Amino acid sequence: MSFTPAQLAQYCRRIAYNGPLAPTRDTLHALHRLHPLAIAFENLDPWLGQPPALDPEALFDKLVTRERGGYCFEQNGLFKIVLQSLGFAVRGLSARVLWDQHPNPPRTHQLSLVEIQGQEWLADVGFGLTPLAPLRFAPEMEQRTPLETFRLRQQGGGFTLEVLLPGGAKPMYWFTPETSAPADYIQSNWYVSTYPESRFVRNLIASRVRAEPGGGYSRHNLFNRDYSVYRLGQAPELRQLQNAGELRHLLREIFTLPLDALPGFEARAEGLFGG
Repeated sequence: MSFTPAQLAQYCRRIAYNGPLAPTRDTLHALHRLHPLAIAFENLDPWLGQPPALDPEALFDKLVTRERGGYCFEQNGLFKIVLQSLGFAVRGLSARVLWDQHPNPPRTHQLSLVEIQGQEWLADVGFGLTPLAPLRFAPEMEQRTPLETFRLRQQGGGFTLEVLLPGGAKPMYWFTPETSAPADYIQSNWYVSTYPESRFVRNLIASRVRAEPGGGYSRHNLFNRDYSVYRLGQAPELRQLQNAGELRHLLREIFTLPLDALPGFEARAEGLFGG
């Protein structure tokens, strides 16, 4: 599946990209930086009892036309098709999320491996802590991005991606380089969006990177009522939302999410605050 030139132009407007579209390293880096600045990571659909659709037209309609966000299967599914449509050599991979999860979790994360002139890059615009750059597929090399530094470690027959935080390295996910089939993502997407104990069913989650007026970037995270902001070299800002009105304002203004066409949102939002 490929997107049409008109769809690619619309995607570029969505992420505010007006540069070359040749399948080069520079193009990949530019798209990978701008995508998470424009399209928020969010799980509103699973949280409201609606499993997301993964077919290309549904992904394009939701994330581009309707200007919603999504989680990994949507974000990286869309990004993979965009890259393929531009002529990049891309393979989809699957990972076991280690971030605050129980040991040996299932493969519930989608990412991509992109090859450019003999070099391989990990492209992932759909993790809660999304890197602002693709990462070289090069174990043990610390890779600095505009917000965080990452490191890929060879471990247990596969590879663990770590983020280097002030308190030390924290594992994000573990994966092997075998190509995943679309059916793998359909199955995993159904599991994480319908299983009653899934964190995406039980919790409201949103994340977005924003450009700061004076330069640099900030990472904004929402987990139910807890809101946090992270900036490079600064202590995090933490606060707890007090009511559903504050939640609505945050989702609209910070995460730029349209909420008007979301059946059940008002009741679920009030429920977060005991309403």
